[in-house]
This record gives sequence, C-alpha cells and structure tokens, in this order.
Amino acid sequence: MQRKQLDQLQRDGDRLIASWRQLLEALPANAQGISALARFLNLPKGTCQRVVEGATSSKDGLHAFARFPGPEALRSVAEACARTLPDDPAVIAAADGALSATAKFASTLEEQGVSQRGLIDAIAKARANDAGSAVREDRQRTERRALFTAAANVTGEHLDAKLAVGVYLPSERAGRMRVQVALAFRGIRREPGARPVVPFIYAGYWEHPAPPIRTAPAGTPGGAQWEVIDELSTAGLRAERIAGEQDRTLLVVDTEHVPMTKRGVDIAMRFSSDAPLDPRGSSVARLVPSVRIMQPTRVLVHDMYIHRDLLDGRKPRAACFSLSAPPGDGPGGSYQDCWYERFPDKVAASRLKRSPLADTYADVLETLAAQAVGDVDPTALVAFRSTVAYPLWQSEYRVYFD
Repeated sequence: MQRKQLDQLQRDGDRLIASWRQLLEALPANAQGISALARFLNLPKGTCQRVVEGATSSKDGLHAFARFPGPEALRSVAEACARTLPDDPAVIAAADGALSATAKFASTLEEQGVSQRGLIDAIAKARANDAGSAVREDRQRTERRALFTAAANVTGEHLDAKLAVGVYLPSERAGRMRVQVALAFRGIRREPGARPVVPFIYAGYWEHPAPPIRTAPAGTPGGAQWEVIDELSTAGLRAERIAGEQDRTLLVVDTEHVPMTKRGVDIAMRFSSDAPLDPRGSSVARLVPSVRIMQPTRVLVHDMYIHRDLLDGRKPRAACFSLSAPPGDGPGGSYQDCWYERFPDKVAASRLKRSPLADTYADVLETLAAQAVGDVDPTALVAFRSTVAYPLWQSEYRVYFD
C-alpha cells in the first residue's frame, strides 16, 4: 500500500469516527449505550455494539475500519436514527454526516476491490512494514489521545473542537500589522466547580491597561476589540475582559449559569487589533499565527489568511511548544515568566484544503472566515490550514512564515 493511500485511509477513518460520534451524541442520553441503542432502534445488538465501540474506542482512523461494521450495517443504523427521530434537526444533520462518511467507506472498498477484511489486512501489513507517515502519526495520535483523557479527568473539562480563523493585513498605522481573528469553541463540557473558560490570553497589545469590559473603548489607540458572535454561541453566555499586569488581557467566559447539555456549550468571538509590528519593517517582528490549547481538546483547526503583501514569498513552518511555566506562575507573576519547550510532535501547515477533521465543522469554519475576513478583498489573501487531532493540553501551536 502506497503512502498516499495510507494517509487518505487515515483521514477517512478519522471522519468516520467523528461523524458517528456526533450522531451518537445527538441521540437521547438513554439511547447511547450498546443495549439501549439496540432497543431504541430495534436493531441487532451486535451491530449496535460495533457502532458504539467504533465511535468511542477506535485508537485512530486506521483502526476504525476494524472496529466499525461494514457500510451496509452502518447505513441501516444511520437511517434508523433518522426514522426514529424525524423531527430532531440535530439528529437528522448528524445522520446525514454519518451517511456521507459511510458512503466514502463503501467507495474505498469498491475502488480498492477488496472486502472489509481485505482492507483490514492491507492496513495491518502496512503497519507491520512501518510504511507511510500515517503510521508514525498514528503512534503520536494514540499518545495524545491518552494525554487528552488524563487531562480531562484532572481538570473536569474538555471541548470537542477549537476552531481559529485569522486574517493578517498591512495596517494604515506605520510599522504595524492588522490582525482580525474569529474563534469558536465547540462542545465545551465542564464539571461543576471547574475553572472558568479562558478562550484567549494576550499581552502587549494594549498601550495602556484595559478596563474590565468586553469591548475596548471606541478609538483606543492600538487597542484590541472583542465581540461575541451570537449566532455561533450558546444563548445567555457572559464574557468579560480582565486586565492584568504588563497589559496582559484575559477574556473569561462564564458558563456556570448556562445549563450544561449533552452537546456542551458553544462559544465564538471576534477579535481585532492593529498593534502587532509589521514583519516587513522590523528586524525582530515575525509573522507567527498561533493558537493556545488551554482546555483538553479533541480537534484543533487553524485557518490563516495572509495578505499577499505580508506573505512576500514566505513559507509556513509549524511547531508545537509546551507552556512549561504558564503566565503568573513565576516569582514576578508576569507574562514574561512564561517560557517554552519545543515538543518533538510533528505539526503540518499547508495551503488550505479539505480535511476530515475540518469537514465536521465546515459550516462553522465558513461563518468564522466570513466574520474574520469582513470586507477585505479575498483575492488579496492566501489561505493556509493546520489541523491536529488531540492537540496537547497546555501547549501553543505556532505557524512561522519565514
């Protein structure tokens, strides 16, 4: 099996896991177990067992093809879900996603000219030969997933996805760069008493201390402005910006008063600033879009839209850093006490294209892109994407354009 084929199977398997997990989570809580699902849909228990185990226990995308039942059985379960709850839009949408991923599974078997057993054997042979980057990534992903589970157990919180869309533009202010970012946290789940949700931390963007309000005062020189995107956020959330030392700014979102559902809480916001230095006119400034993983997270999708004048032939290079000493933990309690340690984890960034991890959130990413790009001419932008399954907790994923 060639490397490209193995990589594609990894992505298809990831999509299969994500879409079926989403469908199961959309069902009533008392229908999500193996026996309960079989009774709820009036389907064989063995079929339901493989569906539940495939969605919840697959080690990775390649392993999913051995855990899930075949395409016909998967279709029968997705169609039964839609028939049983025809008036639930979340179930109908999730069933459509599961059917789409299942159709890709079926077409793969047809294109390869093999049965499901034959595909499993081919993957096993490739693993034995340590062939392709997907197998090496499989090992890292298994480790990251174990760390995600451990961190979620310790903190009492986790989220399904962190989605970030950043637009980087020349600014009218000499020597500055304008940044427009839209962020979405999907499916936040927190145990009572868990830490407040801090979607973003920034320092050095303010030329004076920021007042503890959500949006910066109009006309603040070099100031940053926050605004919650209501259409992508759970109703009733409260967000507050808190100023600290060294112009360090936190955006804290209170979820305690919002009822926690099985689908979790969604948060999305816009952020803009023209304070960052323009890398074209500075010997120290660099174009480095980054995303911090402050909560245990299943999926990270980071889309970057770079203005052609800023890009100027630069190529992306991605890396993952540990927040070994989070801000405030040092003797001085300031942002400057945060130091970094490079992880050996391999991170990729390339021209924006579809991927199974991102496909699940395609509609949300499209809305975030529209919010971030605004009235900027899209033909002046070059788009890049970086995706990570189970990004490392308390880390920062950076993309250097050098």
